[in-house]
Amino acid sequence: MSSQTGRQPGSKGPQRSPSQRAQSKGGPTIDPIRVLRQHVLGICVSIFLGGIIGVGAFFSLRYLYPLYSTEVMFEVRPGLVESTDIGTSESMSEKDVSRVANTQALLIKGRDVLSDAVANPGVRDTGWMQEWFIDPESGTPLEAQAVDDLIETLSTPVIRNTNLFSVRWSWHNAQDVPIVLNAIAQAYLRKIERLDNEQFSENEALFQDQLRGTRLALGDLNEEIQGFILTHGI
Repeated sequence: MSSQTGRQPGSKGPQRSPSQRAQSKGGPTIDPIRVLRQHVLGICVSIFLGGIIGVGAFFSLRYLYPLYSTEVMFEVRPGLVESTDIGTSESMSEKDVSRVANTQALLIKGRDVLSDAVANPGVRDTGWMQEWFIDPESGTPLEAQAVDDLIETLSTPVIRNTNLFSVRWSWHNAQDVPIVLNAIAQAYLRKIERLDNEQFSENEALFQDQLRGTRLALGDLNEEIQGFILTHGI
């Protein structure tokens, strides 16, 4: 006698809830409210710290930026080649222009030029000088430190394929930039004028020496001529 076991027609298996059916179909679910409650302290701390960092960054960048830049341009012009030249030549080779421009750029960043510029009363009154290079105890200007800062922050680009070179500087106060740059340009031009005057004085002294030597030679020659005339009764 055989026996069969099985489900009776119309019978069903154990019933499952909708959430159980969803888990079986799509994997485990995440309750966002529960997660939020678990991490509410960390979220509040993150918001607080982010606000502090944001406010600090805002005021820091407001103080440090933007940077205002400007530059003063100079032109390399041909000079006299020989002392007998009436006028200057019309052009210079690119190699000569580059050599002269790079030399002048080094002169602009010389400590003597920058010290002269820092000593300018207008530069002394700038925010750049007052905020960073004035001794808070004695109130005396820290000129050496100011010159060191300018040496590091000044740029002197030489513009390719032109006779131009420049001095460029940037600072956070727009009013300070032209004052400092104009003082540097004026100090540089004074040095160039001083060097030209020294060269002129040296050349003049050389010509005067040659003139004295020529006059002495002419005097000796004249004495020889007079002696020759007297000796021979001419």
